[in-house]
Amino acid sequence: MEHTTVKSLRGLTQHFSPQEFFRESARLACQLVQADGAALILRQDNVLQYTFFEGLPEAYQELSKHSFSVHAGTAGAALIRGEPVYVPDYPHSPYAMPEFVAAGLRASLALPLLGPDNALGVLAVSWFDTPAPDRLPEDQWDYLRLLSDMLAGILYRAQLETRLESLATRDMLTNLPNRRAVPDRLAGAMARADRHDSLMAVLFLDLDGFKPINDRCGHVVGDQTLKAVAESLRSAVRKGDTVARYAGDEFLVVLEEARYMAEIEAIIERLMHAIRRDVRQDDLVLPLSASIGVTVYPFDEAAPEALIHHADLAMYQAKKAGGNTWRLFAGESVSEQEHHPLLRELGEAVDRKEFRLFWQPIVDLRTRQISGAEALLRWQHPQKGLLAPAAFLEVLENSPLIFPVGRWVLETALTQAEQWHRSGRLWDVHINLAAAQLKKCDFAKNIERHLSQFPRLHRSAIWLEIVERVALDDVAAVAATIQACRALGIHFTLDDFGMGAAAIQYLAELECSGLKIDRSLITPMQDSTKHHTMVRTLIDMANSLSIHVVAEGIEDAETADHLCTLGVTHAQGYFFSRPVPAEDLETVLSNHRKPHEKP
Repeated sequence: MEHTTVKSLRGLTQHFSPQEFFRESARLACQLVQADGAALILRQDNVLQYTFFEGLPEAYQELSKHSFSVHAGTAGAALIRGEPVYVPDYPHSPYAMPEFVAAGLRASLALPLLGPDNALGVLAVSWFDTPAPDRLPEDQWDYLRLLSDMLAGILYRAQLETRLESLATRDMLTNLPNRRAVPDRLAGAMARADRHDSLMAVLFLDLDGFKPINDRCGHVVGDQTLKAVAESLRSAVRKGDTVARYAGDEFLVVLEEARYMAEIEAIIERLMHAIRRDVRQDDLVLPLSASIGVTVYPFDEAAPEALIHHADLAMYQAKKAGGNTWRLFAGESVSEQEHHPLLRELGEAVDRKEFRLFWQPIVDLRTRQISGAEALLRWQHPQKGLLAPAAFLEVLENSPLIFPVGRWVLETALTQAEQWHRSGRLWDVHINLAAAQLKKCDFAKNIERHLSQFPRLHRSAIWLEIVERVALDDVAAVAATIQACRALGIHFTLDDFGMGAAAIQYLAELECSGLKIDRSLITPMQDSTKHHTMVRTLIDMANSLSIHVVAEGIEDAETADHLCTLGVTHAQGYFFSRPVPAEDLETVLSNHRKPHEKP
């Protein structure tokens, strides 16, 4: 018997889901004490709620519809005492509850499930038809306690995972669901719309005037404003609707169970009114409103991600109309072509493989030798020649085409990096990311898949660059993505640092390994004491945090020398080289100026 019981307990460890573990635990508990069945009762605040049943009559299972006081019955007694309670004659015991007696319960054993902080619930073992013993054999109590401890451990882990999942899908500032929660919410809303033959609307909201509020009044007022807007949106929608903070000053609303477009329009107007306000600080008064894009399912029968994209496109139409208004999505082909005439050409460029990668060297200021290179996108246009990103990148990054182009950039850059590394040139390779790429929930897995294709690549030499404004849209989500990618052995660097309102504290939160000081700080440094002080302070703080610094936009030897004296070890700019094809970097290397040599 002892050997069989130990073997059964060991067998429990092969069941990883809480449901499977409970069922096997219940069967083993009933086997140990010759009981008829068992139930899992969970504690929720001061209430006990039945959750799972095994081998119990239907009349007893009906009790799952009710909740009971945490002090009631044998379960309540076991929780209060923190130890098992066995009652061989339940109907005549002081713990008897009429509804359980009526269900035919003759004897009850309550095993408390104790977590690290409090009691999680009770495993209730029950006798209905089988005669219950006057007392349980002593040799069974150790097994029962071990069984309840194992079940408590599984239950605690499941509850912890649920809490962690909730944190991962909730925006910490506004306490709204975040963008990671949106796909599931949207898929559920679409299913309900199909089931109930109703309308479901997706609203993409972008705040008009938020940037001046954030820049002129500071992040504290900006955060307060976002929280106030979130609360206003929550109050303006109905109970079954969803309000989520999508990114930065963007919100997404899912309206369900609408019968007519007039209902949706009325709620949109209510939302517009709820957001519209003046933000005041001292004598400063700044207006705030919203541009809203709307698409309605099933009129728009796209997939969840496409519905969001369509609402986003409609939002841009509202922005184009001057803001403080809303627009209904009118079809992707028309809407996108109206807003971005380049889109059709960009699509053809993807098909015809017209994109190219050029490389701008990153130079070690101490030796004036190349230490790395940044991959920069170019478009070899059939009529207009070689186009720089300024001619097309904004349009590209705001369309679905960014995903195939982004994959091509990553694959091409990693291929080139591996070639350099195999030839003995262990240069750092910097690759720019678009916001849409970084925000995909499977981004880290995609990076891992790409890296696995290049076994001879030195991963520690790969730097993925994100711009400051993207990083600050959702610091917690971006930090989680960076952490997952850093576990793969690669680095992240914050690009264009100094163009926005980021602080060094965000670098620590994001766990970026590097930053690039934007040319807007570097260029005026020679003639501006203020800019010189800002750059020096930034370098000192970055060095104290072991953050790798690269200065951008170096256009003369004097600036390069001055940065070197300030402690900057790496830089890039036209003084060293314009972006060139990969094969021309060899020429740049061989012709490179030595330290302090005049150009």
